[in-house]
Amino acid sequence: MDLGVGLGPLLLGNIIPKLQFSGMYELLAVVMLLCLVAYYILLGRLESERQQPAQLELSQHLSH
Repeated sequence: MDLGVGLGPLLLGNIIPKLQFSGMYELLAVVMLLCLVAYYILLGRLESERQQPAQLELSQHLSH
């Protein structure tokens, strides 16, 4: 987090002259959407795989 706080203004300050503020916000919106997709793919899949064995054990236990 400290790295983002330190480098964020530096990097975004260099982007503003090229893209203006509206372009910077559009770029950051795209980055956020890509991060959400990556989060879902990487961590959402792991969470669903982690829950499946527990659900299988529960259904086997309830069927007996």
